[in-house]
Amino acid sequence: QSAVKKIAQLDNDVHNLHYQRDVHEKTIEENNQVIDDQTRQLRTAKKQHLEEEDRLSRILQNTQTDLEQLGVRLGEEQASHQKYKAWAADLENELQGYKKSYNEQCDANMIANEKIRNHESDIESLRHQVLTLEQQLEASRHSANNLQEDLNGVQSKHLEALNHI
Repeated sequence: QSAVKKIAQLDNDVHNLHYQRDVHEKTIEENNQVIDDQTRQLRTAKKQHLEEEDRLSRILQNTQTDLEQLGVRLGEEQASHQKYKAWAADLENELQGYKKSYNEQCDANMIANEKIRNHESDIESLRHQVLTLEQQLEASRHSANNLQEDLNGVQSKHLEALNHI
């Protein structure tokens, strides 16, 4: 009867170890899902950052080209200032509009740069979270391996007890 109680206890131990292993495996799966989700978020943020940077670069280049072209045109018209004085005034107004647009683009660029810095900060935070999750995953794997070793030991004892009976 003592052997039967011991077998029952070992069966219970085996059951508990199986349960603990299942809990650790579920935790590992959940951590893997979180890592996958955060990696996707990181990639999306990086892609948005690069697209925004590219868009702003094109806007800045176009604005600079427009300003250069207007400067050339204005210089040509100043040579015949007396004849085209009214037209030069219109060009000056147009230039001011471009300057205003350029300043607005500069303001937009500053805002975009702040967003970029925020994205970079978010990316760094996500990297840190991924690293933390990877460390937790490794710890869970180690714990699962220890539990498996414990389970193997209990099963071995269980078999010995059964053979002894």
